[in-house]
Amino acid sequence: MVEPDYNELMEECCRIALKRDPEEVPPFVGALIWYGGCIIAEGYISQKKKKFKERDKRHDKGHGKSFKRTAQARPQARYLNVRVHAEEMAISNAENNAAYIPSEAILVTTLEPCIPGLRRDGGRKSQTSCCELISERGFRRVVIGQYELTKRMNSYQGFVYLKERGIEVITNEKITGIALQSDANYPYRP
Repeated sequence: MVEPDYNELMEECCRIALKRDPEEVPPFVGALIWYGGCIIAEGYISQKKKKFKERDKRHDKGHGKSFKRTAQARPQARYLNVRVHAEEMAISNAENNAAYIPSEAILVTTLEPCIPGLRRDGGRKSQTSCCELISERGFRRVVIGQYELTKRMNSYQGFVYLKERGIEVITNEKITGIALQSDANYPYRP
């Protein structure tokens, strides 16, 4: 199997991160999946609107009066902005393009993947973290541009999570330097 140039892949991840919505708030993250000498999928952080129905509280038990449902009493469809992480988007795109992701595929991301219970966007506990997705999909190697050192997530928790599951994590000063100096991470630089 061809060995990739991780520095070039990290530079490409940084370019992918710039595809995000200009109104998006930092961090700007890019991810790609490399296999057999080419990039098979890419992803970046994005906001997506998700439709959900809001219940009419007047129909809950214990409210007192019962009344007939009217046009005004029907549940209203609302939209919720959901932040899709770069790793999630890349994995989803790869699965849409192929029946499965080969275990020899390499995931490259500009920022350490989130861990269970600590999604960067404060997501619900029921949401699968990026580290869980990476582990479940059978990746054996992950390249991380920079570690997330914030109040919510520190001490290399994503790195440790992946290592404990037998996933090789690759990073070095050159890769980190590329990720930190990227225009994609300009407002998020430490």
